[in-house]
Amino acid sequence: MLARSYALLSSIVLAGAILLALLLVLLLPAEALAATLTVGIDCPTLADCHDIANPGDTIQIPAGTFPTSITITKKLTLNGAGQTSTFLDGESSHRILYIPIAVPVTLTNLTLQNGAIVTPTGGAVYTAGPLTLDQVAVTDSTAPNAGGIWSGGALHVSNSEFARNECTAALCLGGAILATLPSEISTSSFISNAGTFGSGIWTDVDMTVTDSFFSQNSGGGIRSEGGTLTSINNEFLGNSAPEGGGAHVDSGIFIDNDFVDNHCLVPGCFGGGLFIDISGVISGGQYLDNISGYSGGAIFVRETVVMTGALVANNSCQAPTCPGAGLYSNDGAIVANSVFSNNVAVGDGGGVYVFADLQMENVTFLHNSAGNNGGGAWANGTMTAISATVISNTATNNGGGLYAVGGFNLTNSSVTSNAVTFNGGGIASLSAITLTNNLFSNNHAENSGGAAWTGQKATILNGQFNDNFSVGVGGALGANSLAISGTSFLDNHA
Repeated sequence: MLARSYALLSSIVLAGAILLALLLVLLLPAEALAATLTVGIDCPTLADCHDIANPGDTIQIPAGTFPTSITITKKLTLNGAGQTSTFLDGESSHRILYIPIAVPVTLTNLTLQNGAIVTPTGGAVYTAGPLTLDQVAVTDSTAPNAGGIWSGGALHVSNSEFARNECTAALCLGGAILATLPSEISTSSFISNAGTFGSGIWTDVDMTVTDSFFSQNSGGGIRSEGGTLTSINNEFLGNSAPEGGGAHVDSGIFIDNDFVDNHCLVPGCFGGGLFIDISGVISGGQYLDNISGYSGGAIFVRETVVMTGALVANNSCQAPTCPGAGLYSNDGAIVANSVFSNNVAVGDGGGVYVFADLQMENVTFLHNSAGNNGGGAWANGTMTAISATVISNTATNNGGGLYAVGGFNLTNSSVTSNAVTFNGGGIASLSAITLTNNLFSNNHAENSGGAAWTGQKATILNGQFNDNFSVGVGGALGANSLAISGTSFLDNHA
C-alpha cells in the first residue's frame, strides 16, 4: 500500500513538472523561439513573410532579383543566398527598406540596388533604429541626402560594399551613408559614390572605421562634422572633395592609413588628402601623391597635430604662394619618426608648414622644395629638432632645408646637400639659433650662409661644418653675432 502511494505521488510530481515546463515555454516571448521563414516556401513574398514573422525571426531570401519596397516594424534578420545572388531592387523608383521605428534589423548576404526617393533621405534604406550589415552591397541608389542609407540608430557594417550611390540635393550629405549615432564600419569598400560632403560616409558623431577602402568618391571618402573619427588601417585612393579629398573631420585619430592620389582642386581649397578642422593624431601610414589647390597638399590641420611614424611623399599644392605641400598645421605640430620626401610647395614649407611652434624628433626631410622659404620645413614660431636628417632640399628664397621665423634649437642632426638662392643653404632664421652637436655638409647658398644663416645670434656647440659654400659671404655661417665652442670648420668656401 505504501509503495503504491509513493508511486502515485511520484507520478503526480512528474506530471506537474512537465506541465510547468510546458507553461514556461508558452510564456516565453516569441523572440526566444525565433523561427526562419523562407520566401517562396513559407510565404509568397518578402512582405508576406514580414507580416507573419515574429520579432527575432529570420527571413531567408533565395537567389534572384526581387522588386522590393517594404516597411519593417519588428526586429528581424533578412538573410540572402549571397551578395552576388540575392538582389532587393528598388527599380530606381522607390526606397527598398523603410524602418520607421527603433527596432534592430540585420541584413546579411544580399544586395540592395537601385533604391530611389525624392524626399527627404535614405534612397535604399531609412532606419530609425540599430542596423547591422554583413556581406551586403548597397549600389546605385539615390536620395536628396543619404543616397544609400540613412541611419538614426547605431550602425554596424562589416564585409560590405557601397558603390555608385549618390545624394542629389544642393550641398548634400552622405552619398552612401549618413549616420547620426555612434557607428562602426569594418572591412568594407566605398567606390564611386557621389555627393557634396562625404560621398562615402557623412556623420556628426563618433565613428570607428577599420580595414576599409575608399576610392573615386567625388565628395570625399569620409566627412565627420562632429565627434571624433577613429580611422585604422584604411586606404583612401583617388577621392576628391572641395576640402579634404580623402577625409574631412573635426577631430580624428588616424592609425596606419594610406592616403594616395586624393585631390582638392577648388581654388583656395585645403587638404588634398586629409583635412582636420580642430586637432588630430596621426600614427603610421603613407600620404602619397595628394594635391591641394592651396594649403596642405597631403594634410591640412586647422589647429594642432601630433604625427608619428608616417611617410609623406610626392605631394603638392598648386596655387601661387601655397604653403605646406606635405603637412600644414596652423596652431602647432609635434612630429616624430617620420619621413617627408619629394613634396613641392609653390610658397613656403615644401615638406611641412606650421604657423606656430614645430617640435620634431627623428624626422627626415629628403628632396623637398619650396618656392619661397623652407624647402624641407617652415615654422612661424620656434623650430626644435632632435636627430633630424635634412638632405637635398631646395628653396628659392631662404632656408634650403629648414626655415624658422622664431629661431632654432637643433640637436644631434645632419643637414646635407641642401641649396637656396638667397640665405641659409641648410637652415635660416630671422631670430637667434642654437645648434648643438650637428653636422652641416655640402650645403649651398647664393647670398650668405652656405650652411646656416640667422638675422640674430648663432650659438654653436660641438658641431661640424664641412664643404659648405656661399656665392656671397659666409661659406659656412651668416649671422649678426656668433658664440662657438668645440666646433670644427673644414673646406667651407665663399
